[in-house]
Amino acid sequence: MKKLFTTLLLSAGILTANAAIDFSNYTSDPAQGIVDEISKITVNFPDIYEIEFLSSEGIYLIDPEFEEVAGSVKMGFELNQFFYVPAEPVTAPGTYTLCIGAETLTGYNEDYSDYADNPAEIYLQFTIEGEADPFAGFSAVPATGTSMTELPEATLTFDSFAEVTLADASLVAVSLNQQQLEAINYSLSATGNTVTVNFSPALKSQGEDMAVDITFAPGALKGDAQANTQPIEVKYLLAASVSYDIALALSTPTKPNADGEISAEKQLTSFFFVADEAGLVAASGSADNVTVREINGTFEVSGHLRKAFGLDATKTYFSVEFSSEPRYNGEYEVVISEGAIGNEAWSVNPATGRSNPQLTMTFTLVDGVDRVTYNLEPASISPEESSVADAAVLSLFTIRFDEDVELAAEAHATLAATDNDYAATSDIVAVSAREFTVSFDPAPTADGSYILNIPKGTFKNAAGNLNAELTRAYQVDATSGVSLLPTGSEDAPAAIFTLQGTRMPTTSPATLPAGLYIINGRKVAVR
Repeated sequence: MKKLFTTLLLSAGILTANAAIDFSNYTSDPAQGIVDEISKITVNFPDIYEIEFLSSEGIYLIDPEFEEVAGSVKMGFELNQFFYVPAEPVTAPGTYTLCIGAETLTGYNEDYSDYADNPAEIYLQFTIEGEADPFAGFSAVPATGTSMTELPEATLTFDSFAEVTLADASLVAVSLNQQQLEAINYSLSATGNTVTVNFSPALKSQGEDMAVDITFAPGALKGDAQANTQPIEVKYLLAASVSYDIALALSTPTKPNADGEISAEKQLTSFFFVADEAGLVAASGSADNVTVREINGTFEVSGHLRKAFGLDATKTYFSVEFSSEPRYNGEYEVVISEGAIGNEAWSVNPATGRSNPQLTMTFTLVDGVDRVTYNLEPASISPEESSVADAAVLSLFTIRFDEDVELAAEAHATLAATDNDYAATSDIVAVSAREFTVSFDPAPTADGSYILNIPKGTFKNAAGNLNAELTRAYQVDATSGVSLLPTGSEDAPAAIFTLQGTRMPTTSPATLPAGLYIINGRKVAVR
C-alpha cells in the first residue's frame, strides 16, 4: 500500500528525491566477521527513518563457492531495517556474503517529504570457522559466474599450495547445459599452483544462452601431494550476442491519451515508462540516455533512466527526471538511447543478453502555452530592393502574401534615410487578405540610402505564425540610376522605362500616361 502511496506522491510532484538520505551507515545483527552460524541477518540503517524494497530479488546471500543460498528477505514494518532468513540455518565453514544491489532499497525521512534509493551495492561478510578444505580457497579467471560470448580457457589458482598437479584427468568433466558432450575439445595443464583448461576451438554461444560447468571430481587434483576430497567446480554462462529487441512505452501518469496528447497541467519533470516483461534493469552510471525535445521548437532536456515502482509484477517500470519541463503546445518526441535497459544477462555483460534499440515516441502537448513562431514571409515587397533614379519611387510600397493573413492592430511601417534626416512612419492598409500597402507623404526627395522597416508580428497566418522583422534597403542615385538603363539612338524609336526600370510597351511618349519616365537615357516628365 505504501508503494502505491509513494507512486502517487511522485506523480503529483509532492515527493522528490534527496541525495541527503544516506545509506552509507549501516549495522547488522550478527555483526560482520566471525559467527557460529547464519540463521537470520538483520540489517539496520540508523540514519534513515524508514526503508522499503524496490526489488527484494536484488538482495541475496552467496556461499564460499559463489552459489546463492536459498532464503528470503523480509521488511520490518514501519522500520529502518530488513531481515534475511536462509531456508535452513547455515553452519558449513567458509565466508558468506550478503549482497544488497544498488537501487534495491528506498529510504525516507521522518515526514516522508524526501526519499532516496541506495546508490551503490552494499556487501556484508560473515565467516563460519572450521576445518576448511585447502582446495576451496581458489580463484578463477574468468571469475566463476561470468557471462560471456566465448570461452577460450579457464584458469584456477590455488593459493593454499605451492604446486598443484593433475592426479587423474579422467575425473575432470565439462558440460554444456548440464549435458556432458564428447565433442568439446579441451586440454588440461598445470603450472605451479595454477591449473588451466584450454578449449580449442573456444566455446561459443550458438545463438542461445548455454551454461558451462567445469568440474574436478574428488581425486582429480593433488596439492603438495594432498588430493582434493570435495568437488571443485567453476561455472560460466555462454550468452548469445546482445539482441536489441526490448520495447518501452510511455506509462501513467505521462501516458498520452487516445489522441496522443499529454496535458501540460501534469507534472512533466518526470516521465514514466513500462516494459511488458519483468526483471529488467536500467543501465548503470548517470550518463543521459533519454531526451525530450520539441519537434518544431527549441525545447530540449535530457536525463538518465532509472528503475521505478509499478503495480503489475509481470512488467518493469522506469522513470527519468529532468531539470525542466515542456510548456509550449505542439509536437514533441521522446528518444531513449540504445542500451538504456536490459535483462539480467545484459546487466552482467552488455555484449550479451537483451537490450533496447533506440526508441522514439511522440506526443502532443496541450493545455500549455502557444509558442509564437516568427517565420511568416511575404511573397514580395515592391518596389524590390534596388538602386533607383528618383526618391519619389519610395512613396508607395506593396506587400503581397501567397496565403490569407491578418493585419495587427495599429500596424505601421517606417522609411528612414541612413545618410540624411528623412524619416517617416505610416499605417499599413489592407487592400485584400493577401495584399497590403503603405504610403509615405511626403515622399523622400534626396539621393541617399533608405531602409524600409516593418516590425515583427505585423502579419499573422491561420497557423498562428507571425512575420519576423522585415527590412528592405534602397539606394537613390539619379545619375547612376539612369545610366544603368539601356538607351535608343536618335534614329531608333525611343526606349521608354519607368523610374523603376520597367520597359514600357510603347515607343511613343505621346501615348504615355502622365508621370516621370526615362526616355532614351534622360528623365522626362509627361503631362
